[in-house]
Amino acid sequence: MKKLLAVIVVSIIAAMAVTGCSEHESEIAKQQRAQAEKLEQIQAEEAEGSNEKLPDADAPEVVVVSVYYPADGTKGIVKDMEDVPELDDWELSQKLKAHGVLPEAAQVTEFDPDKGILEYSGVDSLTPREAQAIINTFAENLEIPVQITVLINGKEILTSGYNADYENVDDTYAGGADDGALSQGGPGVN
Repeated sequence: MKKLLAVIVVSIIAAMAVTGCSEHESEIAKQQRAQAEKLEQIQAEEAEGSNEKLPDADAPEVVVVSVYYPADGTKGIVKDMEDVPELDDWELSQKLKAHGVLPEAAQVTEFDPDKGILEYSGVDSLTPREAQAIINTFAENLEIPVQITVLINGKEILTSGYNADYENVDDTYAGGADDGALSQGGPGVN
């Protein structure tokens, strides 16, 4: 009888073990399937999003520059970040033209960053805010450590360095001209 009881107990334990293991294994299998499905979903979302995040291999490289300009309804000048294909005086001048700081006819006739000389032709006049916008744009982007003299057809308009207080630049030249714009050879021109 003891043997029979032992066999029954062993059979019951074995049955419980098999049943318990199969339930436990099916629970693990369910969790693994759920994790696999979640992983597949995440990978699919990343694959979709990665196409949007990758830069276009055929797109030209660009340089981000700061462009300063007087904005209507503001005192001083404002700063925008824009792309240019190459960092040089021509590209910076094109951005200044796009913001109305320089007329379309403006051409750089001399640019010497070591001496701080920037001369334009094709410009009739510049306000102090426009002149400072030109200086800030060139000084910041080209990292010019010296003061820059802006000239129009050989006549000095403004000599200044980067103005960190650009939001408060007014339309009065330090030389006393307060007509809002200086033309070549006009009042206040050295």
